[in-house]
Amino acid sequence: MNAMKQFFLQVILLISLTSSALGQGTWKSVSAGDGFSVALHSDGTLWSWGVNNHAQLGIGTAEFNGPEACRNIPVQVLTPYHDWVAIDCGGAYTLALRSNGTIWGWGRKKLETIGSHIIVYTPEQIGVDSNFVSISAGYDFWGAIKADGTLWTWGKNGVLLGGNDTTQWVPLPTQVGTDTTWNQISLGTCHSLGLKDNGKLFFWGLISWGFNYGDIQYTPIQIGTNTYSSISAGNGISAAIKTNGTLWVWGFNYSGQLGFGDTDDRLAPTKIGTDSDWSKIYAGSSYFIGIKNDLRLWAWGYNGDGQMGNGTLDNITYPTLISLDNAKYDQVAIPCGPCLPEGGSLPFGYHTLCITENKLNICSAGANYWGYLGTGYYDNSAYFICDVFSLLSVVESNQVPLSIEPNPSDGIFQVSSLSEEPMHITMLDQQGKQVALFELNELSSNNSFDLSDQVPGVYFAHISQGENQWVKKLVVR
Repeated sequence: MNAMKQFFLQVILLISLTSSALGQGTWKSVSAGDGFSVALHSDGTLWSWGVNNHAQLGIGTAEFNGPEACRNIPVQVLTPYHDWVAIDCGGAYTLALRSNGTIWGWGRKKLETIGSHIIVYTPEQIGVDSNFVSISAGYDFWGAIKADGTLWTWGKNGVLLGGNDTTQWVPLPTQVGTDTTWNQISLGTCHSLGLKDNGKLFFWGLISWGFNYGDIQYTPIQIGTNTYSSISAGNGISAAIKTNGTLWVWGFNYSGQLGFGDTDDRLAPTKIGTDSDWSKIYAGSSYFIGIKNDLRLWAWGYNGDGQMGNGTLDNITYPTLISLDNAKYDQVAIPCGPCLPEGGSLPFGYHTLCITENKLNICSAGANYWGYLGTGYYDNSAYFICDVFSLLSVVESNQVPLSIEPNPSDGIFQVSSLSEEPMHITMLDQQGKQVALFELNELSSNNSFDLSDQVPGVYFAHISQGENQWVKKLVVR
């Protein structure tokens, strides 16, 4: 290697180390869908991980089997825009809001007809309006509030959208009523909640449970006369925090998920405990996560996959402090799961994501069958794992039973392995963006792949062979 190339390589490595130390930034928000997750970084980029059978990761592909079926580490959503300000996942679809007030989405849009759906592979704009200020994703139906305080909904089944129209599919945002005082909405699995500027609580959607869906409230109806500051609609359960900081819950309670120590349903908002220091509440699939003013987590309900992060698989029937070592968090995300009969379950909707108080890390716990947690593995975790979401600092495996040479290289890398099992190599750049995917299906003693079309720099090879996975750092000069 001549002196100029040696100098150039040293500069590349120095830039890489500097970026790792200084370029991390923070996480602004995170959202959980059914078996996948999406996060918004402070640089305005979007990142996703988990199952990708309906293109819900927004990376331009969808595959039920094979290396594109899921990602167990965060990958960058394919979009040229870096001005995203809000995200919300529901079902197998994600809504995202840009700073210019436009709404975008990707994933599966499931239509009313059985087996009918639309797949959107990368973010596409929804409608043409550019004055939206907030968004919410339900399970195959969506809502947003405009700057003028009007409410707009669209998606599957008009009965869930807050209007009298029972059209099976509403493709674009459609105004609900004429009120201009909407302040907040939360769309769940089969029902929705909304707050007006005066703090009054409204409900619409399915009132009871099961495949027959029971009674339906077609248009928003006010619930009581109390005033609230925060709401969350889950899977047959709801929660709201009053302006005095007390917490109120209602809905189905077959797993004791309402937190009263029994299994009796509550058909109207019911105060839970006496504490008045609740700041945020999140309703999901048969469990709740709450944050108090001291930023510590409380949880209760179904915990069969360890999604509460307290180290157990035991259900909790009362609000219980679960912040281990006094850990503090800025926000939480949990999915709602599909609308099922009472007591039904699927391997979706049971993972929890949290952003730490300093917003430097995303922690995850619970179900991880297709990489929901983003940990680089597929094992469930009953504890929060908080050190796997650091961009620009991918950890290289200590011992890799194969060789990739030469390294550094001009772009052509030779792979030697004692095993002849097929090998999948996903190449990421320093920002975690996938730049190449190689499938070495007839691996013998050696094989090769080509990165010569990439700019010089440091790349990370995520290698899977059989049940084994490794990460190896490669340099293209």
